[in-house]
Order: sequence, then structure tokens, then C-alpha cells
Amino acid sequence: MVELQNHDEIRKKAYSIWEHDGCPEGRALEHWLRAKEELSKEELASNPMISTEENAKEMLPGPNKRGGAQKHVQKKPQESA
Repeated sequence: MVELQNHDEIRKKAYSIWEHDGCPEGRALEHWLRAKEELSKEELASNPMISTEENAKEMLPGPNKRGGAQKHVQKKPQESA
């Protein structure tokens, strides 16, 4: 079902692009591919869960990485006996 919805969204976007370009003949594939690309970019921009390269680096484990699995814990000084 998601694939059909995506197909419908691409179709509507491609039609809008076709109209914007003045309804030229013989460029259906170009409009379809442009619509897919634009929708993909919109999805990436609106979905914070899709990681970019910068977000991926920040998710790496380690003491200097935000969101990493490891925490840097400062050790307490040992008391002398």
C-alpha cells in the first residue's frame, strides 16, 4: 500500500512539474524522475530520524561524541592510607 501511495505522490508531483514547464510533450520520464528526486529531498528534510553524515558521526560511541553509547567518567582521586 505504501508503494502505491508513493507512486500516486510521484504522479501528482510529476504532473505539477509538467504544468509548470508549460505542458511539453515527450518529457514524461524527465518529469517523473524530477518528481521522485524532489519528493526524496523533501522527505529527508522533514524526517529527523534519517541521518546525515554529520548526524552519523555524532552517534559514534566514544567520550567526545554526543549521543555515543560510552560515557566519559572522571575517576575520583584515591585517598592515601
